Amino acid sequence: MRGAALFGVLAVNLLTQFRVSLFEQFLPEGAGAPPPSSIDHVVGRVLAIGLEWKAFTLFSLLFGVGLAAQRERLARRGIGFGTYAARRLGFLLVLGLVHLFLIWNGDVLTLYAVIGAIAAPMLRLRTRWLLAIALAMFVVQVLPLPFPPPFTSVHALNRHVVEAKQIYGQGSFGDALSFRIREVRPIGALLLWTTPRTLGLFLLGACAWREGLFRGEHRTLLRVVAASGIVVGLALSWALTTRALDFRTWRDAASAWSSIVLALGYGAAMLLAPWRAALSVLAPVGRMALTSYLTQSIVLEALFYGWGLGLFGRLGEASAGLLAIAIFVVQIVVSAAWLGRYRFGPVEWLWRSFTYGARQPMRP
Repeated sequence: MRGAALFGVLAVNLLTQFRVSLFEQFLPEGAGAPPPSSIDHVVGRVLAIGLEWKAFTLFSLLFGVGLAAQRERLARRGIGFGTYAARRLGFLLVLGLVHLFLIWNGDVLTLYAVIGAIAAPMLRLRTRWLLAIALAMFVVQVLPLPFPPPFTSVHALNRHVVEAKQIYGQGSFGDALSFRIREVRPIGALLLWTTPRTLGLFLLGACAWREGLFRGEHRTLLRVVAASGIVVGLALSWALTTRALDFRTWRDAASAWSSIVLALGYGAAMLLAPWRAALSVLAPVGRMALTSYLTQSIVLEALFYGWGLGLFGRLGEASAGLLAIAIFVVQIVVSAAWLGRYRFGPVEWLWRSFTYGARQPMRP
């Protein structure tokens, strides 16, 4: 499931944040790039309806599952969870900040580390309280709260998009680094908007783990969630992806809920899937998710930025979609080959060694 979510993250990041400026999608209709071709329009719509926000939602849910599973495992071994979580999330925070400033500012690792530090102590609560807090966070997400806007005006937004195309597409590494640092503030405003939902998903994932949903229990409930989540989520997503987003409207609050509903449907369907043997081909990428995520950023930066091949702003949605599939296929092959020889991915090994305070064995 983590491998499938990671493909969605790759596809969304490639089409909406490496291929063009992240903020181009927020421009008023007709103010951005020229109208796409028919095939590009179809690919863009499929991505927006089926994957955009949904992949990140599923990934966040699984992060909460991981926290709960680790706490449960450590409790059986008589090891305190507090120190373990602090070291694990501290390493993730440092790695996320390096990724954010030196590689790509669309990073989610920093956000996950910070919100994980909030969620970890809450895992001492009973499951019903975690569920109540998760649902409360989803309600907060849809309230029209006065989150700071990324830009003060449409003119400032448009100027930023034009500058991003020039610097990322033609500038040097130093130019891109300087501009990336400047972009942290508007991107931070977007991440702040996602904070309640991310915390809610972490806690919901912990509840799902505790209730045995990832161990094959409550299959009737999984069938209901899979069927209703996919049908309702796709219908809502299709109805709500007809114009650019504006995070201060109720319409987009409903869109945020639709992504949660559809992601839960995807997750439940994968837990029930009779073709789980076929889906297992994604497992190696899921086991090396951190290594794979960082590798995607490095490869895409080299492909799209001016100090590399400079494809920024020059690739259509259809071509970008094929590129995402090609990159992920390579990652499947490389991950399977690596884990055929080693227990962990290279970054996972560093993460695990730091968390336990001792060098972990790499060989099976």
